[in-house]
Amino acid sequence: MDPLQPDTLLARFTAGKDVRAEQKPRVKESFLLPRWDDGASAWALSTSRVDGLNSLEMRAWGEAWVHKNLGPSRTLKARCCLPVRAFLAQGLQTDFDDEPPRHVNVLGWPDAPEDRIAIALELCREVEESGHIERY
Repeated sequence: MDPLQPDTLLARFTAGKDVRAEQKPRVKESFLLPRWDDGASAWALSTSRVDGLNSLEMRAWGEAWVHKNLGPSRTLKARCCLPVRAFLAQGLQTDFDDEPPRHVNVLGWPDAPEDRIAIALELCREVEESGHIERY
């Protein structure tokens, strides 16, 4: 697969209540907060590269991710996408490790919790403005 470009779309999938059901869907900041990754020894936000996939293919990819990582009884609830440039604009970096396939870690998050929350809130705003939210 080609290297990541600024317009490459990265997606997050959820089986939880991270996307609010409102007339205009909204994303909770916890959905875009990184978790500590022991392997990377850093704060990392796990995403999937979805460029080249249509909406139905993205949904199928998300369902497969939910079933593999959260269990077959869980159901995909929503997806949100942002281009790589949105993360870069926040001073973050992307690591397309393709393990599992299409996996991209977003790294470079600050250690201070309030700084990570501020970045996540800004990313939420960008998702909501772009309309790249789909509830299932």
